[in-house]
Amino acid sequence: MILKRIFEWLWPGKSKVDEPRTTERINDANSITEQGYDSEKIDRNEAAKESVQIIIGFDFGTAFTKVVLHGAGYKFAVPLNDDAQGTEGFLLPTCLYECSTGNLSVKKPKDCQKIHTDLKMKILDGNLDNDTKRRIIIYIAHVLRKSRDWLMTEQKGVYGNNVLKWAINIGLPTENYENERLKETYIDLVEEAWYESTNFPESKDEVVLNDVERKLHRDMINAFPEFVAQIQGYINSTQRESGIHVLADVGAGTIDVTVFIVHQHEGENRHPILAAQVQKFGTIHLAESRCKQQKGQNGWRPSPQDQLPSCDEFAKRLGVSVQEVENLDEEFKQGIYRQINSCLQHAHESQPNQGDWESGVPLMLCGGGARVKFYETVYFQDVIDLQKRARHGRALRKSRFPELGDLNTPGLPKQDYDRLSVAYGLSFDALNIGEISHPSAFDAKKNTVPKRTCSRCRGSGGIHITCPKCGGRGFLSISA
Repeated sequence: MILKRIFEWLWPGKSKVDEPRTTERINDANSITEQGYDSEKIDRNEAAKESVQIIIGFDFGTAFTKVVLHGAGYKFAVPLNDDAQGTEGFLLPTCLYECSTGNLSVKKPKDCQKIHTDLKMKILDGNLDNDTKRRIIIYIAHVLRKSRDWLMTEQKGVYGNNVLKWAINIGLPTENYENERLKETYIDLVEEAWYESTNFPESKDEVVLNDVERKLHRDMINAFPEFVAQIQGYINSTQRESGIHVLADVGAGTIDVTVFIVHQHEGENRHPILAAQVQKFGTIHLAESRCKQQKGQNGWRPSPQDQLPSCDEFAKRLGVSVQEVENLDEEFKQGIYRQINSCLQHAHESQPNQGDWESGVPLMLCGGGARVKFYETVYFQDVIDLQKRARHGRALRKSRFPELGDLNTPGLPKQDYDRLSVAYGLSFDALNIGEISHPSAFDAKKNTVPKRTCSRCRGSGGIHITCPKCGGRGFLSISA
């Protein structure tokens, strides 16, 4: 790849490397035509068609991946899992199956030799070797291809007469806005996966690893902390409330706790984040904590994609009593208590005079782990009771993540909208997501945040779409 780029630099126009492809469209025959940067190659009839940007909100979860597509005012949740209905149909297990020939598949083949379930955890643990990197690229590539194919097949009546321009927003499992290393890692993976997704063989289920090249322009790929995207989803719900909120998103790998405000300042909506922490207290870590006390040598571990077994089932599997499992959970609970208490303390110190603290700040529990009795009890009973008994004026009340009214999700029960809240928030334009301020930017005394530049180009300009705030192409400076 490096030699090719040197060749292009020394002898421009001589390289045989394909030009980058940035758009696809659907013609009347439902075939896909790919359009390059060279305007001379664009058909005259094609040039007259209206361009529509499609934003892929990509929630790359530890156990399951979710995608929401947003374009021309419509938002669609993509049914990624062909083998499931209802909520599970929108959740694709984040794993790859390896068969005897070394090929990888998102569906389990008859000759399955190995299951790779730790794709995201390898990134978080810093164990991103070349083989793992390639598996992640192949998995993301499949999701991208599946999402595009679904849109072009199922929604051709909406977008069939448009030229589609693509952008991708992917979630980051971090509380740190300045984690540039993790951000660049994710963007690198998505950039390579996009090209790989355009070179899949005919089979949509099984793919073979091969060399990758970058094709999608990096400026069209953005990465945001997952909790920021989730807040974006909440504040765009018609059922949102004003005031301070606490959001705990329990995933397979981490628990993201965020304290934020929904209010208005000088006639404009403001959504400053008062505190945020991301820690490894998700379901797979709870299972690992319990399995440490396993008696015998059977080495049983629940799969990240499976529903976490009950306390009774754990006791039976591990060969211990239910009381022993509950005693073991106490240390794990203490870590959860410390996480949310730290966030509440920090938020209360910065906003002590908000009336919400006395009446009860709404506590929302989201994510797949929110369905596990252990976490529901910890947050909606233990945490609320602990805050009440502490008598420091930080009352909490049980609340529920609202419905996402403009999200098209046939077959998704209303109580499961939170499962898609991160992907939904990521489907908004990067400029809108960037308007949610992070803790370091919030001025508690003035109740405002300082001016910032365009979240895409940092004020340097570029090839971005016209900015809805300033009408320019990336030269944005606003008061957030």
